[in-house]
Amino acid sequence: MIDKDVLIRRASHGDELQIWQVHTNAVKVFIGRDYSQEIVEEYLPSEPIKNIENITWRSFFVAEINNNIVGYSAIMLATGKIPVILIHSDYVRQGIGSRLMMEMERLAKENGVEVLKLNSTYYGHKFYKTLGFVGDELGVEIGPKTGMKVPCYPMTKKLP
Repeated sequence: MIDKDVLIRRASHGDELQIWQVHTNAVKVFIGRDYSQEIVEEYLPSEPIKNIENITWRSFFVAEINNNIVGYSAIMLATGKIPVILIHSDYVRQGIGSRLMMEMERLAKENGVEVLKLNSTYYGHKFYKTLGFVGDELGVEIGPKTGMKVPCYPMTKKLP
């Protein structure tokens, strides 16, 4: 069910702490369900980004309820890659991830992206399939801190 009180908007300076809090919660809860503590640590930043507006190689969006950020996502428009979409564990299964993905798709189409790409965790695989992504072969992603190989499902979606 999609909550009508959810606002999807571009992330801006001042959102960094709440984005970090959502990221930390979601990684611990959802990646922690299926992966080792070593892999969880690979995806936990030690501190918030200083100024999200300085990151120009990807477009960040947040999902907000009552001025509280409850989820966020990003897209790299040059490649169609969605490196992250995370929802705080208190707000999953309410349609927020779907709303964020709809915004990623809208922005991608506006910018001429024909195929979206992402690497799904075990937990997110079924969710992405319901949104039309394909990819059932297990692959690996290179972790952001140490470069460790992390099991994932590389997935794609052709945009109309």
